[in-house]
Amino acid sequence: MICKSKTRLGAKCKAHALRGKQHCHLHSHRGRAAQLGSIGGRRRAVFNPDLLQRLEKPTSAKQLVNLLGTEIIELRLGKLDSRLASATAYLSAILLRAISVGDLELRLAALEARVSPSNARVQ
Repeated sequence: MICKSKTRLGAKCKAHALRGKQHCHLHSHRGRAAQLGSIGGRRRAVFNPDLLQRLEKPTSAKQLVNLLGTEIIELRLGKLDSRLASATAYLSAILLRAISVGDLELRLAALEARVSPSNARVQ
């Protein structure tokens, strides 16, 4: 059986009615829809960045691991918005690649400095 109530827009509710009742779960409990909407709104609340722990800019893979560990803890404690954590994870992957390339560039420059011009191949 379909719910006998109408939606906010005036259309018939298309949800199934509870067994032995004429209305669905939302319409059989006054204010239930508002209560569920409020819960969803609180879950998606914008977090205040001032409440987050201040961290230094990560310049190595080890510092990046520490940053991500801290973010995981703050996310699980509900101090960090999941969208912000997702953005941090995405940017961390890019930063890790940049750190790796920078490290390779330094190592290559050091090797090139060791090679004297007389030992270099003539092209």
